[in-house]
Amino acid sequence: DFFRMQSVSGSGYVVFNEEGQNLDFRIETSGNENMLKIDGGNDVVGIGGAPSSAVESLEVIGTGSVNPMVRLRSTESGASASPHFSLYRNRTGANNDDAGSIDFEWDNAADERITGASIYSEIQTATDGSESNRLRFYNYFNGSSKEWMRVTNNTVEFNAFSENINVKMEGDSTGHVNFYSYAAQDNVGIGTIPDSSVQLEVSNQISPGSASIVRLSNSNTSMPSDTKYGAIEFYNADGSGAGVGAEIRALSNGSGRGGQLDFLVSSSGGAQTSKMFIDESGVVTIGATASSIHSSTGAQLQVDLSASFLYYTPAIHTANYDLTVADCHNTLHYSK
Repeated sequence: DFFRMQSVSGSGYVVFNEEGQNLDFRIETSGNENMLKIDGGNDVVGIGGAPSSAVESLEVIGTGSVNPMVRLRSTESGASASPHFSLYRNRTGANNDDAGSIDFEWDNAADERITGASIYSEIQTATDGSESNRLRFYNYFNGSSKEWMRVTNNTVEFNAFSENINVKMEGDSTGHVNFYSYAAQDNVGIGTIPDSSVQLEVSNQISPGSASIVRLSNSNTSMPSDTKYGAIEFYNADGSGAGVGAEIRALSNGSGRGGQLDFLVSSSGGAQTSKMFIDESGVVTIGATASSIHSSTGAQLQVDLSASFLYYTPAIHTANYDLTVADCHNTLHYSK
């Protein structure tokens, strides 16, 4: 029974191969004898040629000489309808189950099929109400496939398996490196490929030859006086724990865009204390917190001997120095 047609009460059906025999079906066109080919023995359909037995259901065959080889076209004139391509796993899923993939395959020089790149989706969390998906991007290099990037429920991660994969971001000028993560050196460059001797290197690619500038910004226009609006912390650890051992703070002076610098240190595990302060007028205070003593002295350099000691090395100077330490009377002399 190769072919059957039946009509009953205005409805009916057309069946090819009703008995499920190992029979192929094909439709031929003027230029292709297998424009549509159904392989009865392998249960697979081919469009444009005889399908491979390695394919489960459908294979589209063509030369690729006319692009696109496959098109989904919508003629809807409304704003909400458009072509839609879906990979649907129609089964109750569990965490880490496959959800689908798109593979880019080609034959190598030994005529072996290689999956050169893949976009792979999997279920990260299947719990009702907390569903999450994980999207992975693979690329083939040096004889094996590597995961270059993944997107999870709250993270975009590059080089998740710690391969020798660098990350480079360029600007709109040829050779202008905005960002470079150097995997083999475990360091980062901004504006350059970093030198192996540093963890972070910044280079001025906007105006080569000019200064490289790192800026800490704060947009608060009503910052109270003596409030920290930027800082550099020096963090270290020993057997008893970890913490900030020293810090340089930028403080507001409460009047416009001026600023002050506070230098703080701490003993092992202790609280930080201010040891040097430079106010908005350029007055340097050593050994006192903030600028607590400069207003009464009018000096440009002050040392609070109640909080620290002043040590100096006697010297004889023959030039006109702005600040000298005398050898004989333990006094400071300066010239303006």
